[in-house]
Amino acid sequence: MIKVNGIWLGYGAPEATTWAEKADQVEARLDTFSHRWLSLPGKVTVVNRFIVPLLWYPGTVIAAPDHALVRLERIIFDFIWGKRKPNLVKRTVLYKTPLSGGLGLVHLPSKLRFLLLKGVFVAFENPSFPFAFFVRYWGGFLFRHHWPGSFSNNRPKATRPSGVYTQIGDSLRRIKEEGGPHVLLNVAPSVLYPPLFRSMLAPVCPSACRTAISPDVWRSVCCKSLDSH
Repeated sequence: MIKVNGIWLGYGAPEATTWAEKADQVEARLDTFSHRWLSLPGKVTVVNRFIVPLLWYPGTVIAAPDHALVRLERIIFDFIWGKRKPNLVKRTVLYKTPLSGGLGLVHLPSKLRFLLLKGVFVAFENPSFPFAFFVRYWGGFLFRHHWPGSFSNNRPKATRPSGVYTQIGDSLRRIKEEGGPHVLLNVAPSVLYPPLFRSMLAPVCPSACRTAISPDVWRSVCCKSLDSH
């Protein structure tokens, strides 16, 4: 395996190795704040501003294994409530915005899924980009069920998609089967998709579906598309 920009690439479960290192980094960073007196909103601010941004870059490159997500969420909530204390409020409540009775904590699994979807959407909008070929190659068999007009049998496709594209396909399947993109993110208030995302997801979810996604999520995933509307 080789390490590029902090991400392990190659054989031997590099995804697990990368995310184990990131979890260690998150835990070490939170330990530096654990000796300070912080209110619950203050702890959420620390997580949102200083901790989870460490995961956005690897989140756009490789899929996070389920066990890594479980560990990361455990580390975060141990910091919020204390390692030996019970969670006094359901986690889904903390994910909601303050106007909805929550604290606006970033929902890490959903955010990482949307970061993976971003590359697919950009490839559709700009098919001439060099990486658009790789999106079609690795995700051809998965995405043809959602966007059949965008893929041709004349183009080469991988018979066994990588873990990243497998997770992207799983996200699209959940959106289609469970009634809308809100199944990936449990926050409010409801907003419409920007035109790019709405047009790309039109074949996947019903045209009447609405999202339950915080604008902050979309702003961090695709600033240009959201800020221009």
